Amino acid sequence: MKKTISLILAIIVIFSAAAALVSCGGNSDVPYGMQLIRGGDDIGYYLYGPEEWIVANSESQGIACSYVSKLNNTSVTLVEAKLPEGVDINQYFATELTKFPEDFGVEVTLALEECDFGNAEKAYKTSYTYKYGEYKHRSLQIFAFFESRFYIFTYTASMNQYTEELTYYDNYLEKVNSIIENVRFVTKTPGGEAEKPEFERDSDGYLLVSDRALCGFDLYVPESYKLDYSAAIVSVSREDGANVNVTEATGTNTDSVSYWETRFEQLGVIADSEVKILRRDVETIKDAQVRVELGDGIQAVALEYTYSLLGKSYSCYQVLIVKGMSGYVFTFTAESGSYGELLPEVRTILYKMKF
Repeated sequence: MKKTISLILAIIVIFSAAAALVSCGGNSDVPYGMQLIRGGDDIGYYLYGPEEWIVANSESQGIACSYVSKLNNTSVTLVEAKLPEGVDINQYFATELTKFPEDFGVEVTLALEECDFGNAEKAYKTSYTYKYGEYKHRSLQIFAFFESRFYIFTYTASMNQYTEELTYYDNYLEKVNSIIENVRFVTKTPGGEAEKPEFERDSDGYLLVSDRALCGFDLYVPESYKLDYSAAIVSVSREDGANVNVTEATGTNTDSVSYWETRFEQLGVIADSEVKILRRDVETIKDAQVRVELGDGIQAVALEYTYSLLGKSYSCYQVLIVKGMSGYVFTFTAESGSYGELLPEVRTILYKMKF
């Protein structure tokens, strides 16, 4: 299937938990104030972004992705695609525009023009706006070529006002230009030389994938999970796309019911169906949440819910944890068909956490 990137896909990558491997490679030339989003000789490029942004790559779709924060989905993505034989870039872009639903109201604000994109051999940029639900966004898209390969870069941000003078899109444009300037393409080496990190193991062979100094907790996972990203947020994924991620909560004064109501509202923007709690014997979030015992001095409540994206059904097991004055969010997401089978192991991951 041809891989293309759009605003919808960028948002789905951000709000679903389908993050995947961040290939570190052997590169150490990270520009000042930036971090490696995704890179390696095995994938043919190194993409850098602001060090304070969150990395949320999707290995299953080969997408490099980074966004500002959990409350701000301003994002950049890069994906290798396939340009159909005999089709030029103008025809390709025109065809992609026809794939948007009519009610998105797509408006091209910059016709395709040649531009620079890191060390790409040739690149073309365009920009367009459209409305998704009640929200108007703008995307800057760059189509780049390097050694017969074709890539699509997308910057997407809200057109709401960030300040009186600037929209969210305008506010982050300088940082995005820095990303564009620093992207580096290399000759792709199949099977690459990505570094394989060594992890400490516990007595059951579970791997310690977090750094407590950065995130405030120890997270141990089975070898069937591969590390996506480990800093303030820790994310691990299985090959089938099932994902566990844990992060410190930003709103510790928010009660659990309010947190999940906000979560459901966010998912509702992109989901194909209404987000629903899994317990059929209750009607409210308050009655559906279940207390979880994690040890002395730790308070935790869990909720299970389901939703669908792009025709697939997903189920989530989410736990809100309070330890002292700090709060954490543990989220497990998997396709509904495999969710029940994987949940016992996920609960073991949760019980092994240390704060």
